[in-house]
Amino acid sequence: MAQANDAEKPSQADAIRQRQERMRTYVFVIVGVVIVGVVAMLVSLASGPRSAYDGILQVHNASDGAPVLGDWQNAPVRLTVFLDFTDISSARLHKTLLQLVDPYIRTGKAILIEYLTPMFGGSGSLLAAEAAYCASEQNAYWQMHDALFNLWERQFEAYGRVQAPAPAYTNAEIVLAAQQIQIDPQEVSACISEGRQRDTLEASIDIANRVGITTIPAVYVNGEPITDEDGRPIAEPTLAQLEATIESALASATAEQ
Repeated sequence: MAQANDAEKPSQADAIRQRQERMRTYVFVIVGVVIVGVVAMLVSLASGPRSAYDGILQVHNASDGAPVLGDWQNAPVRLTVFLDFTDISSARLHKTLLQLVDPYIRTGKAILIEYLTPMFGGSGSLLAAEAAYCASEQNAYWQMHDALFNLWERQFEAYGRVQAPAPAYTNAEIVLAAQQIQIDPQEVSACISEGRQRDTLEASIDIANRVGITTIPAVYVNGEPITDEDGRPIAEPTLAQLEATIESALASATAEQ
């Protein structure tokens, strides 16, 4: 019996071969997973950076060049905002506005019109605004707008959301933002140095002056400011206040039909 059991045991060479086959199988599996991951990454890079605005119509106001997000021909609600990249309230409002994109703008209920109004923030504010407008030449205004506002996150993490100083918008930061959204940073820099979007920036500031903007940010729904119980404009409305005002405007539009 002992001899029979010994005969049934695999030889040392067979055991080594079995281990080698298992190792080869593991290697093939790992290589396959890596290849799938690389292919997925390449497909993602080829299709361009993802953003909150993918698939949404992006145009510019013919009269003043202001960026317009959404179905500007059919949306019943017009949300107009005046922002400054160096203003902390504008940075916080930007995060709130992002929460309106899917339920209202993507669905065609509202459009977002944005005016950059660097009237109070100095040279860094002007540079950031011009960089965003220059990114529009590569069909990336809203993506650049996000990348520039996202620089505030570093400040928030370091100082807190109330005390955070404005980011230092320099040429280096502009180049970094352009690289993050995968557009040509040299083209953005050339646009700025040549002043190709200077008229758009000046038109935005002129609109703010004509409307009577004295504080940033400022928010309007169908041409009317969002106000508090005493009728005073709310510079930084909450998400609930924005949603309530938009829903009221949608109800009015439906009643008029």
